Amino acid sequence: MKEVEATCGSPEQEGICLSCGRGPSSNASAPIPLALARLQEQHASILKQTQLLRKNLHGPSRTRSEKGHASKNSRMRRLTRLTELVAQHQREEERLIAPIVDKYLDSSISETIRREHRGTWEALQRLNAKLLEVNRSNDSQSLFFDSVTEFEAMLREEISREENVIYWFASLCLSQSNLHSAEKEVFEDACQEKPENSSET
Repeated sequence: MKEVEATCGSPEQEGICLSCGRGPSSNASAPIPLALARLQEQHASILKQTQLLRKNLHGPSRTRSEKGHASKNSRMRRLTRLTELVAQHQREEERLIAPIVDKYLDSSISETIRREHRGTWEALQRLNAKLLEVNRSNDSQSLFFDSVTEFEAMLREEISREENVIYWFASLCLSQSNLHSAEKEVFEDACQEKPENSSET
């Protein structure tokens, strides 16, 4: 991906590269807006739920009865909860982040965000389909475990890129005096909204 030069900072501001996830080398950092902080908290919740799903598959040995119906229900609950968290986060991210990068960076970046969201969602649907195939066979559980591990690695890469580049840029824009009041109002309204229940199950 090409290097993109940020346009809302000072003329001396360095470019940012979305492929390597590196922003400017400046040590100055603006306070993170509450709405962005909430998106980061959602990232943490998504990763935690993914880890719980993986540990559920790769945990201590269980008796045959524990490996049966109850265990499958537990995996299904965790995957359902993970799907809910991802859906909620993607909606909020596209509502809050996309307008900022569209206006001050490059509309192709917001499309990249949406494309990655679609890829994440499709990967989740594949996990759901594979979970239905899981039975007491060690092979099928092993394959599903591998798929969850790959999904977690993909998530970590995507989250790192978003937080180190996109969120950094959005935070910078929100701190600039030339930011249109409409964008600020969107973030202020988001901060006042009551977050959906994010308790783990």
